[in-house]
Amino acid sequence: YNMRGGGQHRNYHPISSLNPYQNKWVIKARVTTKGSMRTWSNHKGEGKLFSIELLDEQGGQIRATMFQEAAEKFFPIFQEGKVYTISRG
Repeated sequence: YNMRGGGQHRNYHPISSLNPYQNKWVIKARVTTKGSMRTWSNHKGEGKLFSIELLDEQGGQIRATMFQEAAEKFFPIFQEGKVYTISRG
């Protein structure tokens, strides 16, 4: 996943148009809620996770949950109220 800033104009996908079969997408959304870092431990192992809720200009909403290395990488980056451009592919 990539995050971009700056003034470049892009065609963003509405969150409502995303589906599990898309390989390439770019969204621009505000973090409306950021959960705390949580840990789990069970018979399969242990790990970390946190979730954010995103809202785009069209009113589309989605929750993203990051696990393990992604959780550690992105937890200090995402801040409530800030807008991010996030892409895959």
